[in-house]
Amino acid sequence: MNIAIQGVEGCYHQLAARQYFGAEVGVIPCLTFQELIDVVENNLACDAGVMAIENSLAGSLLTNYHLLKESSLSIYGETYVRIAHHLLGLSGQAIQDIREVRSHPMAIKQCQPFLDTLGDIKITETSDTALSAKEIASTQETGVAAIAGEICTDLYGLDSLSANIETHSQNYTRFLVIRKNIFPKNGKVRNKASVYFRVADEPGSLLKVMQVIADYGINLTKIQSFPVIGEQLTGDNWLYYFFADLIFPKGAIPEQIMEHLNTISTEFTVMGIYENGL
Repeated sequence: MNIAIQGVEGCYHQLAARQYFGAEVGVIPCLTFQELIDVVENNLACDAGVMAIENSLAGSLLTNYHLLKESSLSIYGETYVRIAHHLLGLSGQAIQDIREVRSHPMAIKQCQPFLDTLGDIKITETSDTALSAKEIASTQETGVAAIAGEICTDLYGLDSLSANIETHSQNYTRFLVIRKNIFPKNGKVRNKASVYFRVADEPGSLLKVMQVIADYGINLTKIQSFPVIGEQLTGDNWLYYFFADLIFPKGAIPEQIMEHLNTISTEFTVMGIYENGL
């Protein structure tokens, strides 16, 4: 299979693709999330895409929700990846040889206490963790290290000078598996759904949706509101749509529940029904 990812080979998106599809899966690197969406929609050689949607420390990637809503893609599954940062450098170097560390700003922030122990070194922000590792391998520049995933050691022939240097061990990113197909049944348990919906702009309309969710015994694990583009009014009367993740109880019939929710919403779209990744 060929899976579209955001970032170069060695990034955490590739790790997510391997975790979901298996170690031998091929990847199609994309520079941006918009490019990822376009590739999955239009590239016949692409079987699916893997896209980060939220992180346990940094929160939701709000732009990606909008990209999904505006696309023709469906959510096929999800996987949660433990973000374990390594300090990577050329073979034969030691930590005391490092005078500069390069990585994405978020990775640097997540490893700041460790970096503080290295003394007076230069910290350089880059666009991507794996790209930082790739460039060091390409230039063979000594005295420079990258913060990236361990997967880069095999891909680029680098050594891990220090492992698990992130401050918080409970650092996970949730990745969605997206496909052009309409809700393909892949043999997995279909016990979770992602939906977006709108309700009437009147008191109690959202409560009615929440009550139906409660009556079916559904676990509402996420709800996120977004202004409706082009329909904002003045004052307090802004209009919103909602993105929600629902986990169904055992024995529930997802399609029946979705139809009920549809009848009490002014707009309702099922993005995908799939297996809960946790």
